Amino acid sequence: MLLDLRMPAKTGLEVLSEIRPNHPNTSIVMVTGCVSSEFADTALRLGADSYVVKPCSLGYLAERVQYAQELRASANNRINRRKSLIAAVV
Repeated sequence: MLLDLRMPAKTGLEVLSEIRPNHPNTSIVMVTGCVSSEFADTALRLGADSYVVKPCSLGYLAERVQYAQELRASANNRINRRKSLIAAVV
């Protein structure tokens, strides 16, 4: 999922904070024209998998989306392995 920082009804950070708890397996990349380490830190803390500063090439955006998907898949694999280990012990 791509979210822009500036959107008509809500900010991307607001949408991110609403989406992440209900959709933990969804890859989310924040996109912004604002270069700010504070924005990046907040987005990552709220659960974004990556962020991109506009303007950027489509190739770079595709790389960040791919990275976000791999990161989320890796996290999901770790969680599933832990659950399997716990179930085996119980």
